[in-house]
Amino acid sequence: MPNLNEGKERPLDEEHYAALRLVKLLQQQQFSQELERLTAGRLVHERLRLRQLNPFVDERGLIRSRRPAQSQAVDWETRHPILLPPLHQLVRDLVREKHRKLGHAGKTNTRNHLAQYYHILGPRQQQSVRPAHHLCRH
Repeated sequence: MPNLNEGKERPLDEEHYAALRLVKLLQQQQFSQELERLTAGRLVHERLRLRQLNPFVDERGLIRSRRPAQSQAVDWETRHPILLPPLHQLVRDLVREKHRKLGHAGKTNTRNHLAQYYHILGPRQQQSVRPAHHLCRH
């Protein structure tokens, strides 16, 4: 089935818009130098792990990663996940909310669903997913 949204971001509902606004503020706080360099058309510093992810700033001002070419069936947002810092409270809240919306799914399922939209920096996204599961009592 052809992807009618090929090359485009999805339209936003209120909840998605609010989440992206918070993520944008988080990126402005945590990645201010990188955001400034990318917006000016320069590369991020070569010593930063972020550079390996081939980052760019999208039309909404969010820093995203360019994943290697994948099947055309994969939508634009999955091929270009939003970059998030590890272990930040907002990231933990996003993980906890996704875990809840998935019916208290396991760590792997939660992590896989998050990876469709976000790339959480750090050795493993599991570091950010694990605390949400420890706090869950369901």
